[in-house]
Order: sequence, then C-alpha cells, then structure tokens
Amino acid sequence: MNTKIDTIIVGGGISGLSAAYHLKKHGVDFKLISEDIGGRIHESKNGNIQYGAYYIMDIYTHTKEFAKIGRKIKPSELIFHKRGKGYSIIQKSFVRYIPQSIRFAIILRKFKKQYSKFKKDCCNTSQAEVIRNNPYLSRLYETNAAKFIKENKINDVVCQYMEEILHGTTFTSVDKLNAFTFLQFSLPLITPIHEFVLDKKKIINDFKNDIIFNVVDIIKKEEDYYVLKTQSKTYEASNVVVATPPHISKKLLHLNDIKGAVDAHMFHIVGQVQEKWCKGYCNLFSDENDMLAIAFMPDYSCLFYSKNPNPDFSKYFYDFKILESQYWNPAFNLEGNVLWDSKIDDNLYLIGDHNVCGIEDSFITGIYAANQIIAKKNQ
Repeated sequence: MNTKIDTIIVGGGISGLSAAYHLKKHGVDFKLISEDIGGRIHESKNGNIQYGAYYIMDIYTHTKEFAKIGRKIKPSELIFHKRGKGYSIIQKSFVRYIPQSIRFAIILRKFKKQYSKFKKDCCNTSQAEVIRNNPYLSRLYETNAAKFIKENKINDVVCQYMEEILHGTTFTSVDKLNAFTFLQFSLPLITPIHEFVLDKKKIINDFKNDIIFNVVDIIKKEEDYYVLKTQSKTYEASNVVVATPPHISKKLLHLNDIKGAVDAHMFHIVGQVQEKWCKGYCNLFSDENDMLAIAFMPDYSCLFYSKNPNPDFSKYFYDFKILESQYWNPAFNLEGNVLWDSKIDDNLYLIGDHNVCGIEDSFITGIYAANQIIAKKNQ
C-alpha cells in the first residue's frame, strides 16, 4: 500500500527548506523528499566558502537569519576587463559617467522601494500575482533589459561597468535579461553586500527527522489527493509543494514555456596568481569571452568561474592546484520573461527561482507555500 502523508515537499533547495522550516514552526506535519540538502547551494569541504549563491544583501531579511556573514564586497575593489584592458571605478575616466551614474542610482532607489514591498507581499501572495497586479513591476518584467537601458539613457555606464558585473553574476549577457532581473542584480551598487555561508544545519535542525533522501520521478493527481512515485516507494499526499529547479519542475508538472537556462563551471583553486589578475578583490569579464569571474578568498584561494569546462589556467596562474570543481547546468533560468503561477492546482504549489532568481526571493516562495497550507489547516 502507498504511504500516506498529509503534506510533501519535493526538493531540498533553499525554497523547499524554507517551506519545511515554516511548516514545522507552525506544527504542521510533513515530509521533505530530496536527494540532497541545499540543492544548487554548495560550500567548500571545510564549510568556509560558499560556491552557489555567493553574496547576500543587507536587505535579505529572511535569509540573513541563517547566514554566516563574511567580508563586505565593495564596488571599488572590483576590476573590470573588456577588450584586453583592466580598469576600476577609481580612475579619472569615471568622471564622464557621473551624470548617467546618478540617473542609474535614482532608478535603482525607486526599484529598491518597490522591490521591498514586493518581497513583503510575496509572503502571502504568489510572485506572479504580485507582479501582474503592480503596473511598474509588470512593465519591468515584460521589458527587455537592453531596451530599458536605452530608454533611460544609461547605456554608457552599463556598457563600461554593469555588463561585466552582470556577466559575472548571472552568467549571461544583459540583452537576454528582462528589466526586473537587470535592476535586481544591480541593487548591490546601492545596497551593502557580504560574502556568506548558508547555515543549513540551523535551518533543518527541527525537522531533520522529516527528511526522506530520495528522488521523486512522477507526480499525478488522483481524485482529491496526489500520488508521488520515487525510485523506491510511492506516496499519497493531500498537499504537495514542488521546490525543484525549473527544468525539473517543468517535467514533473508538465508545464510549457520556461525561462532560458544559463550554465557555469566553478573551480576552487589555490596557487600563485599572475600579477595582472591580483590587483583587486574580484576580476569581472565582459561577455566577449568565456571567462566570468575570479574572486579572491580570505584564505588566499580563489573561485574561478568560466563558461569553458577546460579553461587555460596558465593565462592566470604561474602554478595552481584545483581543490574542488562544480558544474551547474543549469545554474539559473534567467533569460526571458516567462512568468509561472505558484498555485498549479488545488493544494499543489510551485516554488523556487523560476520567476525571480535569488536566495531571498526563493526563500520567500517557501514562506508563501507554507502560509497557504497553514491557513487551510486553521480554517
């Protein structure tokens, strides 16, 4: 006979962990089925360096509770590389970009205010509904970033600086993003950000006995309940929360369109860096090549991000040793403006980074799903 469970969360990434944490906090019984804990968020073997989500913003009020905060990342310590030249914002030529920089800062402050309200609203309302009901956010989500940049006359400052920052953090080019994502990933220009390591043990401490390590292959509806088939067992559930990456959610829930995927290779390296590359805290590259970023860690190792699975490390190091490597495929689904609803069917919820990418936004989708289930339990 099938095992009956009232609520099942599928996926142990940040959104699934968030849903589990909040259900447990309110005394709701559930099981979380996942092949791992953390999903695409990984850390070094010693637990000191984050590989997945790399930075956390001060405005991430929910996820900061579970983050071990590290060094502050300052824009002045970034080195930009375009057409073979390296430069920073601390140079005389930056003066010519001051008018556009001021205009860009005003745009970001307006977005930051709306974004703060958006996150608050998404705790009880789905992301898609909040975006559709807000003309400002809806317009940003539907508008291509390149068009938005041109319309607001900030082309030069974006081309000179933001292209490299976005390429190094989103792993794609600006013209493939919508304006919402462009502004969201530009917020570190006006908002303090820090390195961090996610404290997974703190999140799962109260529900570690409710975790089932397995993979859900099929979800189908049977009358007023759902059947979930794993590799070794079949479950029945009244409530299902799907917290898997978008390409897996699409398959499980038979969804149509999906945002374009981006991938990246990460190498954790220790070695002697050539002088050209060790002037700042982080080197960022434009989308004219396969390089994404080289970030230097407090322990003198570095994180090397590339689109190439076999980069020529001799261009950057005199000698080196690869400590660990990671391939995210996909790392994100960011390209385009597809908008998925969070409520797929009665008592069936879809959460994660399918609409708005970022550790905080994904965490909030988990709060949303948990709140829907809690509200029904209290009726």
